[in-house]
Amino acid sequence: MRFENPTRIEGRILYLDTYDDAVWIEWEKVFDGGSWKAVPEGRQFIVYPRDAAMMTLFKTFQKGSPLRVIVQRGDDGKVRALSFDEL
Repeated sequence: MRFENPTRIEGRILYLDTYDDAVWIEWEKVFDGGSWKAVPEGRQFIVYPRDAAMMTLFKTFQKGSPLRVIVQRGDDGKVRALSFDEL
């Protein structure tokens, strides 16, 4: 997926990125507007927070924590978390 539009996804936190203020997640499901659909195993990608306060919150989560996030690719090409719910 390209995440050109806001997209609700569900996954688990893998680890904080060692280079950027961002978090790596294992993507498990995507909401297609009517229901949740599973995605193939092993899909991992980096998500950047919308602001410093969100990154501070990301840092409090333990590895494996479930997360439901609305993401969208920004003009800079980075996938950003617009909002999230801890599960």
